[in-house]
Amino acid sequence: MNTLQYPLGSIEEHGLSVDVTVPGEDLRPQGAKEFPVGPVTVRGTISPGGPEYIFYGTVSGSITAPCDRCLVDTQQSFTSEVTWAFVHGAPEHHGAVSEEDEDDLDDLDDGAVVPFDGQTIDLLPTVWEEVVLAMPAKVLCKDDCAGLCPKCGANLNRENCGCAVAMEDGRFSSKGLAGLKDMLPKLKAPLEE
Repeated sequence: MNTLQYPLGSIEEHGLSVDVTVPGEDLRPQGAKEFPVGPVTVRGTISPGGPEYIFYGTVSGSITAPCDRCLVDTQQSFTSEVTWAFVHGAPEHHGAVSEEDEDDLDDLDDGAVVPFDGQTIDLLPTVWEEVVLAMPAKVLCKDDCAGLCPKCGANLNRENCGCAVAMEDGRFSSKGLAGLKDMLPKLKAPLEE
């Protein structure tokens, strides 16, 4: 059962309060690959605003994924403030949106205008999209994660494995930019004419 569907008749003039927690697996659309999200809480208000219905609120939850450096499962919380305008069909159809309302809709982020058909507003696809967008590009257990030893695979956050991590050839020593002088052939400055 989708607890994020709201019949238009239940949305009164002063708005309809939404406070729902949905298991992460119930959010995932059929056919979408698994996503490491825990329960997601949706809080806000759906209000009529002319021909559209506006949802103001937050989407919050947590994502559990392996750290990109040490592979330890890491939980990261997220909270996104959202404003979505639900409009019957697309706004450009049938001239259904007045110029004033269209200006208000233009102020919303791209993707914040959500077309819908029928007599029910379904927040589920839009909430799922927000959850996917909240996934960090790089998951780290902590900012200074030491990662794994490239030789033995030990988690360097937990132990010092003692492996000597040295480059086989000395081209990339820790001399910084001074090492460039040794790597490049002696170049003469061009003659000025």
